[in-house]
Amino acid sequence: MSKNNNIRNVIKATTTAFNFAKQKQMKLDLCTKEQELKDVHQGLLTVLENVEALIYVADMDTHEILFINQYGRKCFGDVVGRKCWQVLQGGQTGPCQFCTSDKLLDAAGQPTGAYKWEGENTKNGRWYECRDIALRWVDGRMVRMEMATDITERKRAQEEELRAYEQIVSSSNDFMSLVDREYRYRIVNKLYAAEHNLKKDEIVGRHVSQIMGNGTFYITIKPMLDRCFAGETVNYAAWFDFAGKGRRYMDVTYSPWYSNETSNILGAAVVSRDITERKQSEEALNESKKRLQASEERYRLLADNTFDYIYSFNQELRYTAVNKSFCQAFKLKPHEIIGKKIHELKVEIPEEVVQEWEEMILKVFETGEVVESETTISINNGTNRTYHTVMMPVFDENGRVTSVTGTNRDITERKKLEQEIFKADKLESIGILAGGIAHDFNNYLAALLGNTSLAKFYVDSPQNVLKKLETIEQATLQVKELSNQLFTFAKGASPVKKTVSINQFLVESITFSLSGSNVSCTFSIEENLHAVEIDEGQFSQVLNNIAINALQAMPEGGKMFVTAENVAIDADKHTSFLPEGSYVRITLQDEGIGIPEKFLTKIFDPFFTTKQKGSGLGLATSYSIIKNHGGCILVESAIEVGTTFYIYLPASTRDSSPAPAADRILYGTGKILVMDDQEDFLQVAEEMLTTLGYHAASARNGEEAVEIYVEALKKGCPFDLVIMDLTVPGGMGGKGTIKELLKKDPEVKAIVSSGYSKDSIMANFQDYGFKGAIKKPFSIHELSQVVYETISF
Repeated sequence: MSKNNNIRNVIKATTTAFNFAKQKQMKLDLCTKEQELKDVHQGLLTVLENVEALIYVADMDTHEILFINQYGRKCFGDVVGRKCWQVLQGGQTGPCQFCTSDKLLDAAGQPTGAYKWEGENTKNGRWYECRDIALRWVDGRMVRMEMATDITERKRAQEEELRAYEQIVSSSNDFMSLVDREYRYRIVNKLYAAEHNLKKDEIVGRHVSQIMGNGTFYITIKPMLDRCFAGETVNYAAWFDFAGKGRRYMDVTYSPWYSNETSNILGAAVVSRDITERKQSEEALNESKKRLQASEERYRLLADNTFDYIYSFNQELRYTAVNKSFCQAFKLKPHEIIGKKIHELKVEIPEEVVQEWEEMILKVFETGEVVESETTISINNGTNRTYHTVMMPVFDENGRVTSVTGTNRDITERKKLEQEIFKADKLESIGILAGGIAHDFNNYLAALLGNTSLAKFYVDSPQNVLKKLETIEQATLQVKELSNQLFTFAKGASPVKKTVSINQFLVESITFSLSGSNVSCTFSIEENLHAVEIDEGQFSQVLNNIAINALQAMPEGGKMFVTAENVAIDADKHTSFLPEGSYVRITLQDEGIGIPEKFLTKIFDPFFTTKQKGSGLGLATSYSIIKNHGGCILVESAIEVGTTFYIYLPASTRDSSPAPAADRILYGTGKILVMDDQEDFLQVAEEMLTTLGYHAASARNGEEAVEIYVEALKKGCPFDLVIMDLTVPGGMGGKGTIKELLKKDPEVKAIVSSGYSKDSIMANFQDYGFKGAIKKPFSIHELSQVVYETISF
């Protein structure tokens, strides 16, 4: 028994000793691990100490700072032992509302991983990008470690970018905004704010759902924004409710908003366009299609019974439909037209007309706009007809032009009527001028006749005779100038522009139009007035029409004021009636009865007139002429004050016609042949040439002139110059004569002469083989210069 007790005691002692040794080893192992943990902890702190970013550790329950690295101490000082919200932020009386501690642990109190956020520090005003994590501290408690990188400069760059973006969006006609990844507005333009009946600062910073509503945000907007935040450009259309305008259908585009520095997506640039009207139009179009289909037969019946030609083209420029009037006019069956192009029809339509119509159709397809023109063609029965052509687009439900519908309206009779009325308007103007012209002609004739009689009376006094002859010469020149004005006014409608300085032209034309009237005119013309390119005859007609209106507005007499000046049209600062550039502005003002305001918008309309007698085409013609010159004509008027017309003409970059040569006599030598059917003219011309030093011979027509010229050429004593009249009744005139002379002598020098200076041969004499031109009547000074220059050429 005692032996067993001894054994048990030994076992017990041995077990006790073993347990004691084991506990001692466990304590040694624990101390080793704790030391290792402390060493790792210390190593970690050493690493964090030297990181170039703010790193601190705070107790998650007490907010006590347990560690702050060197970078943090430089920013905030040695704040270990103090509460983070007291020393790292400004103005806090308790834990920060944006504290992330509750975001770092799950429901079981285990760390959830890193949480990234950014914010502005309320103590130093710097922006930081923060990464927070929850971990066990060396003493076992749960702490929050935050690493904050200073991104102030990046934020400032972003703000600059935002300001630039805001300048862009503020000027847009679309609704524009910038939304960050937190679904908050960063920028909105005025239109967007107005659409919500809010101010911009009432939207910026707020969550999208607060403006658009939770339902719209989560169902429609958020899914699209999330796709955009993933890098996709998203476009869609949907209905939205706005406080300012109610329910609107919007076309919306979300584009990723990238950081310039990191290329990270910061949010979405949102562009919205209100397309409610288009949507409603599309819906209305769909509805109208149904109604249109139901009434198609009725409209087809109407189309087939109209006198207009109606047809349609597809995108290949082939006919897809025609009405009966079209078929009857061109004597074709529908199957001979449908599916064919214009030039494939069995109709003789001029190539240039076919090209014009095809260009019109293509323009409608390209622009979606209506195009009009007037065309004269010869149809199958051989008669010329004038058509007013209109090409109109036909759209599908997507707004694309799918076909073109055209109409041709026969306006032949209307055009004839317009021409007749135009002639009547011309005759009306000439009739008004006739009295004044006759008045001036009679004055000049009186001066001519009186001074001629006095010259005969003073036959024994050469000095007095010379004075009278000089007076007769001046009166003759005045009659010549009046004749020139009549030719200019009577010139046809075909425009022939040339570059002129209109200073003198303006004075002469207005003075001519007011001849013999009780209306005087005051001129104020800028000294260095630009040259312009005009058809002198047509522009003279414009001035005459306005002057006649002034005469009729001042039956008891009065004054006109004419001003001409250089002006510059600036597209940004001026009204849009003219392209930008340099112009000459002519202002014509009268003191007449004025035009009622209700008529001002109609005075340029064809056939509109307030006169008991008048065609109403005078100002309409003037408007058309000025428009064809690249300018415009405007009017202002006040009752009992007067009317002012403003004419704008584009300034020319070319030099104007050269000034006439000096008025001096040039003598010379040589042999000259003069051809004219007027015996009196031949005698005067020969005497003038003899006086100037030349030997002169004469011929009565072109045939005689060629015979005399060739005979002299054969004898070896050729003529140095031929002066020939342009028109010889019953014989060959200047145009035919120069052709024959050039065949006999390619070196012939000839001058063409005529009493009608506007003839195309007079204006372009070189094209016909002449070396010069002179208009009748002419003085010995003018004759001497043109003869001398031509022989010396």
